Amino acid sequence: MKFYTIKKEIEMVGDVLDLWRVLALNFGHIADYSKGLRESTYTSEQKIGIGTSRHCVMINGGFMKEEIIEWEDAKSLAFQIVDSSLPLQQECSLLFTIQSTNDNLIHIIVQGKYRLRYLGFLSLLIYPIMTQMINQYLEDMQNAIAA
Repeated sequence: MKFYTIKKEIEMVGDVLDLWRVLALNFGHIADYSKGLRESTYTSEQKIGIGTSRHCVMINGGFMKEEIIEWEDAKSLAFQIVDSSLPLQQECSLLFTIQSTNDNLIHIIVQGKYRLRYLGFLSLLIYPIMTQMINQYLEDMQNAIAA
């Protein structure tokens, strides 16, 4: 089956370590700042690094279970959705790459990769939804590090 990809690059004002704290070091507490989630909790004993996992309840009542699959301190983090109530999603992962620039700016590259259970016109509907979810996640992170 075909993988679909999304890539988004942005720059935001802030410190890389503040962003890393929000994105990675508080992985299980994403609902503290993400508008699309009602709650989130760690589902693993470990709280940082590869293998860390969380369970997220979306505001619509759905859920996602995510696990960190790549970790490079303050540089990159990737996680995959290992279970979800989303009916169309077969496989999905997000990779965040973080670079510090001059003038207190952070350059972030987000690369999403997903594969669907069903093909056809439904795959065309998922792309804008995934893109909007990534955009909202980035906006929520930016608000969290600015607070």
